[in-house]
Amino acid sequence: MWQAETWDPETIEREIGWAADLGMNSLRVFLHDLLYTAEGPAFLDRVDEFLTIAERHGLSTMLVLLNHAGFPGGSIS
Repeated sequence: MWQAETWDPETIEREIGWAADLGMNSLRVFLHDLLYTAEGPAFLDRVDEFLTIAERHGLSTMLVLLNHAGFPGGSIS
């Protein structure tokens, strides 16, 4: 979802809206360091856009930072 090729803010907006409508008040979001390594500032821009969408719907967000230690060769397969 976070890569440039699959980033879809319209779908994210709709699905976060559904979560808010169901009464959810927070989101836990997993972020992998390899995405930052590959895309840097563009990845951070997408994270910021996600946080803005969540805030617009009144949801708080807990970002969970992951590293590549659990992946053989340090890559996602």
